[in-house]
Amino acid sequence: YEAYSSRGCNLNDILTKFHFEVINSFIDDEKRFKVVVDRFSINSGLDEMFKSYKNVKFCEVERSESKFLYVAAASILARAKFLKEMKRLSGEIGFTLKRGSVGVMDLAQKIVDTYGLFGLKKVAKLHFKITRELKS
Repeated sequence: YEAYSSRGCNLNDILTKFHFEVINSFIDDEKRFKVVVDRFSINSGLDEMFKSYKNVKFCEVERSESKFLYVAAASILARAKFLKEMKRLSGEIGFTLKRGSVGVMDLAQKIVDTYGLFGLKKVAKLHFKITRELKS
């Protein structure tokens, strides 16, 4: 995340890039595809990216995981990967990482005290107010 945000990308830009790359890896010119993506932004730009594909019908649908089984399955797989990565990063940094923003200040300070901001950068987004409040 930090590598992309340092180049001016926001979260939606990153989501768009990776959604496109993953979906594109499944598409070939021989078959027709219907691609349904959960709408994560008012204007993700994905529809424009897929416009040149003549064999792809693309649509973004709000709450699509409750309407399309394959989107729900992809969501479950993505969540499992996220939890696995959180566990891996927790082991790497030596602290149990928390999801979200509740109660993370003390943990973030412990990581900074142990590894400096470089250590925190490996496991957290640094552009939030909490980062400015940490004592280095």
